[in-house]
Amino acid sequence: MGLLSSLFGSKKGPAPPGAAPRKKVRKADMAPGWSAEASPNAFYMRAFCASDRIPALAHALEWLASQEAPLKPENLGGASLNSTTWEHAQFTCLKTGQMITLQCNRDDGSPNCLTREEIMEFARRLKRPGVSGNTRKAAKHLEATKVVVACKLPGAHAGRETFRTNLQLLRYFATRAEGLIQIDGEGFYEDNRLLVDMHKARKYK
Repeated sequence: MGLLSSLFGSKKGPAPPGAAPRKKVRKADMAPGWSAEASPNAFYMRAFCASDRIPALAHALEWLASQEAPLKPENLGGASLNSTTWEHAQFTCLKTGQMITLQCNRDDGSPNCLTREEIMEFARRLKRPGVSGNTRKAAKHLEATKVVVACKLPGAHAGRETFRTNLQLLRYFATRAEGLIQIDGEGFYEDNRLLVDMHKARKYK
């Protein structure tokens, strides 16, 4: 069972973290899905979007508020909330006070595009002999990806509620821009279903 299922609809509880948390972080408050020792400072979740029509942040914040997951804008990188060409934003999760950093990285079609390099690096991990149909499906989606919306969390110090809010934020963009969600330490998700387990993929690197 994957992390999204445990947070959004499974009757079972979330899988325990892969390692013990730091002493100042209660185990019960940790966001599941990754090792506290492996990710002490930063943790990423991404929506690989096949559409380049990314919604404005104002619409995302309005939707999150309706889901009882309010965010307060802190830094929009010079863009307005109504802009559809935003690149960087920081928010405070009002339920926890923790900071959420959001990036919108676009493939500009140039030969040295860093976003395209990141996308193809993920695709490379999926391309190996004898992969499943789901893995081929994820790799094909990555090849068609035009935009990567990425959330950065404060590593092992990201509580469950902050983690959940980030997932809701990414799901907003994924459902509106043909996105496939990827979570560090987990894999690729389609809706709430774990499509590709990257723990297994790493065994074949």
